[in-house]
Amino acid sequence: MKDKFMLIILALASAIALCACGEGAGMKEYKSRDGWTVSYDKKLFNVNEGNGVVDFVYTGESAGTNMVEISFIPDKQPEEALAEITDTWGEDANISRTEGFFPGTNDKWGYWRTLDTPNEGSGLGETLIAGEYNGGVLLFEIISQGSNDDDTTVSDELSGIIDSITYENFGPQTMYDYIPGTYTMQMNDELDGQAVSAEYSVTLNEDHTGVVSMQDDVDVIWGSYELTYASGNGSYEYNIEGDNLMLNLDGVWTTFERKK
Repeated sequence: MKDKFMLIILALASAIALCACGEGAGMKEYKSRDGWTVSYDKKLFNVNEGNGVVDFVYTGESAGTNMVEISFIPDKQPEEALAEITDTWGEDANISRTEGFFPGTNDKWGYWRTLDTPNEGSGLGETLIAGEYNGGVLLFEIISQGSNDDDTTVSDELSGIIDSITYENFGPQTMYDYIPGTYTMQMNDELDGQAVSAEYSVTLNEDHTGVVSMQDDVDVIWGSYELTYASGNGSYEYNIEGDNLMLNLDGVWTTFERKK
């Protein structure tokens, strides 16, 4: 009986300890009416809402303003929404442009614009991430300003909010409807005096994966203008013209026709 009583006491102590740890972590969820949810440390961020915009403002020790702003912009395309902001950065702004899978997904596409932080001056940097989302654009705006040893910590906290995002229902990105499919071309050559024919193909799937099949099969990830090796070791430039896929093979644009 005594042993059973001790087991009960130990179980209660463990449960109390787990609850205390959960409270100590200080993590809280924010659920948007636009269908997304993020987690943030309530001890380090204040949340401000208004006009379809949610700001997560860092309140820990830092050299300047650090925040993540998330907004939904209806009836626009990602690059249009990005341009409205980057145009205000000035003609001489040093802007990096990249593409990739949208935060919180492995099958939706997004666009990045980064205002590189100058070595001198205010140290203010800004990153934008935009993707087509349920009839509009979901936009992240990350503002960071720092010049001390805490920069990495602050950056990790800001990134943690974005990395935590989940969605109730992330619908298809219809702006890419014209791209997925299988495109083929017939390659005719001569080997040892005999005619040789082979069919090469490019298959692009709705989830932005694909395969380029020529001498070998190469797994790729496709964006708006480039097919990047899934291994990260190379890429092909491409574009779509009607039912044709134009692929840049070592400086030669080669035509693949959509397979009906």
